[in-house]
Amino acid sequence: MNRDASIGIVDSGVGGLTVARAVIDQLPNESIRYIGDTAHGPYGPLPIAEVREHALRLLDDLADQGVKLLVIACNTASAAMFRDAKERYTDRLGIPVIEVIQPAVRTAVSRTRTKRIGVIGTEGTIKSGAYQDSFVADPLIEVTAVACPRFVEFVEAGVTSGEELFAVANDYLAPLKDAKVDTLV
Repeated sequence: MNRDASIGIVDSGVGGLTVARAVIDQLPNESIRYIGDTAHGPYGPLPIAEVREHALRLLDDLADQGVKLLVIACNTASAAMFRDAKERYTDRLGIPVIEVIQPAVRTAVSRTRTKRIGVIGTEGTIKSGAYQDSFVADPLIEVTAVACPRFVEFVEAGVTSGEELFAVANDYLAPLKDAKVDTLV
């Protein structure tokens, strides 16, 4: 593996730029290649098989460019194909693959005091059960998962405040308040 090679990051749009920013902050001397699949994204409402196909194609492109590390910055893509990506790139090509679900789960488990954890995500992420399944190691954890499809519109448009956003957020977060979650992923 070429130590001077770039780190490849994929997402279904611009939401993964927050992950790219975190990578840059932690590894300022690394070169980054970011692909936001705005042609097919957002991935949230798409069938999992279609998400898998699009995301693996992006990772194939980055692997062909010789990246030294692949980061799946999209929750829906991580849920759809992380195991396939690990086998395809890490096991076969020696390119490590990192996704966003397990680190978020570990952080949530370490921070919860009540063992009531809320998960918000796209319809695809929530329907996949990827987060819910990741918490099974601790049977005392209660997970409340809520699909928030309208959040994608706001993220992709760069909207971070406003009455409409707050009204939608209140609707989505109501079940989490009712469940008395103390940690949100």
